[in-house]
Amino acid sequence: MTSQTPRRTVLAAGLFLVSAGFALAAELPDLRFQDAGKQDGPPAASAKPVWATTTEHRVDTMTQFPDPAERRQCGVGACHAFSSISILEAAYFRAHGERVTLSEADVFVRRTVLSKRLYDEFCATGKCELSEGNDVAGDIQFALDNGVATSLNYKDFSERYLRYRKAEQATLAGLEREYQKMSWLEKLLYDPRAHWAELQQQPRAKRILSDLLTGRDPKLDAERAQIKKKLAGFKLKSQSFDYLGEKAKRTSPADCAKNASKQKAAIIGELKAQRPVSVSMSLVGLKEWRSEKDKDDANHAFTIVAYRDEPKEGLRFETRNSWGGDNPEVPETKLCRIYSVVTVRTPVDK
Repeated sequence: MTSQTPRRTVLAAGLFLVSAGFALAAELPDLRFQDAGKQDGPPAASAKPVWATTTEHRVDTMTQFPDPAERRQCGVGACHAFSSISILEAAYFRAHGERVTLSEADVFVRRTVLSKRLYDEFCATGKCELSEGNDVAGDIQFALDNGVATSLNYKDFSERYLRYRKAEQATLAGLEREYQKMSWLEKLLYDPRAHWAELQQQPRAKRILSDLLTGRDPKLDAERAQIKKKLAGFKLKSQSFDYLGEKAKRTSPADCAKNASKQKAAIIGELKAQRPVSVSMSLVGLKEWRSEKDKDDANHAFTIVAYRDEPKEGLRFETRNSWGGDNPEVPETKLCRIYSVVTVRTPVDK
């Protein structure tokens, strides 16, 4: 994911280092997963569709998902793809009463890896990383417009992608070393770094890379077309809020809760309407997402599936997380760091 101005950062909802501007992801031990529930099939014809559990102090939408929250990014900055796919799967279930597993890898490859933005931070921070981050709203709209494959397995993809990324970043580092040796006139007349990024956008290069990462499966186009038809009438809803960035560190929990009325209203409103939400939030040290060894600040996209009102602790928001770890809850005292709330509305939604 890339570092951007506050306005553009709202569009960058993958996992990335805020200070360094390059993608970062982690796999964490001791996983514990939430139960996705056992509700199957659409309601009876005469019944009113209800896909959420609602009580006086709790609302949850976990039964809408096709599986427990156990999918992993495998060291790739693709949290935006995981979060967007999760709420699309939930919306699909609400609309059709069917559980379908959509491919995070398909959206990540076609919208991020094959785009120019992969090279947005090409050696800009001293490390020649690929910019894997992207925005959830854009991922969802891409899926609605182009469909999504269902059989492209993320684990198989990630094994191929990590080998490609290692080779590509070695190439970028080599180009950077050569660039630094050039005279000022050579640098003025020719930039091999920009040239390399342009070469990767040629149709033949994109086709070769796509075939490599997707396994060149002829079924994928048919799957995309079928899902696109099933997503007809689905609408994206995206809400943006102030991006705190470094200010998040200087905001007390009490002030954060006080200044998060808009975020709280947006999330609770969608959950009460039986729609889980994808959010993008600034993390003050990755250790708060159960990675004690890493203190770097980052942005992360994940899905909020439920909330409950605790007598002593106040509001607690429960999550589905693609990163690993144990799906940590988000308390009301951290809501001010959420700068994007995205959901999907279907023809059967209120």
